[in-house]
Amino acid sequence: MNGIEPDRVIVSCTTDGFITDKEDLPQLLKERVLGSKDLSDSSDFIDFYFKAREGLGVEGEILEMKFIEPKGLISWTTRGQLGLSGGIRAMTGYQNNQKVSDLVEEVKRVFNDDKQVPFIQSSLRSAKDIILEGGHTCLKLEERIFNLKYDNRRLIKDCFDGFYSSIPHVNVDSCRLARSISSLSSNRYNKYYPLNLVKSDGRTYLSLTKRMLVRVLLNSPSVLKIDRSFDRSEIVEIMGLLGIKCLKDYVSKQRLAYPIPKSLPATDEIRSILEKFKGLFPSFDIYYLLR
Repeated sequence: MNGIEPDRVIVSCTTDGFITDKEDLPQLLKERVLGSKDLSDSSDFIDFYFKAREGLGVEGEILEMKFIEPKGLISWTTRGQLGLSGGIRAMTGYQNNQKVSDLVEEVKRVFNDDKQVPFIQSSLRSAKDIILEGGHTCLKLEERIFNLKYDNRRLIKDCFDGFYSSIPHVNVDSCRLARSISSLSSNRYNKYYPLNLVKSDGRTYLSLTKRMLVRVLLNSPSVLKIDRSFDRSEIVEIMGLLGIKCLKDYVSKQRLAYPIPKSLPATDEIRSILEKFKGLFPSFDIYYLLR
C-alpha cells in the first residue's frame, strides 16, 4: 500500500482486503518478490506472505483479485462501499435482497436525508434462548438501523459533484476529537422504539405488527391513500378494533419512526390482523407490510 503512487487511491482497507484503483497490482507485487524490480523495505514481509500462500496451495500469487468495478463506487465509511454494477457490496450488517439499481437509489436518497435505513434483520433463535425460554427453533425478526453517517475516521477534503474526498488525520488528537463528535449519533440517541424480547409464542411478531400499523396511522397516511394522519386517541381506538391493546404513550414513542415495507411474517395471525385493518381502510395493500 505504501508503494502505490500518489495519484492512485486506496478507498478502503479491512482485515483481509482493500479497494484501490491501482492497475495490475497483483502482477507488480509478484515481480517485486521474484526480483525483477527493486525490493522495498516491506519486501521481507511480502516474501513471507508469498511463501505462506504457496504453502496453502496458491502458487504464484500474493493477492487475489476479487472484482473489478467497471462503473464506479460509492464509499462512505471503512466498511461501507457499494459498486454501481453490484460486484462490490460492503454494507456490514445490512441484510437486503434489493436489486443493485434500487439499492444505489436508496443509498443516494438517504445521503440527502437522515442517513439511516431502517430494516428487519432475520435470524433463528439461539440454542441458549430455546433452553432458557422453551419453545422451538423459529424465525427471529429484529428491527435494525443501517447507519450511513460518516464515521470521521478521515478528514473531509474536497467536494466534487456532491461527493467528498478525504485525507488521513494529522495526529491522534485530531482523530479522537472527530470520532467523539461522530459518536453523538450512536445508539443511545436512537429514535426508534426497540424490539427486545424474542420468544417462540408469536408475541414478538404481534409486537412488530403493532408497531408498524401505529407508524402507518401516525406518519404514513399515503400508504392508506388518504390525506390525513391520526392523533393518539384515534390510533388507540383503531388498534382496539383490531384486538390490539395500545396506549397513548406507546404511540408517542413512534412519532419519529416510519413503517418498514415487507417487515411482517405472513403467519395466519398477522394476515388476519392486516385483513381487519384493510376492512377499516379498503385502499390499504396488506402486501406493503408482509414479507
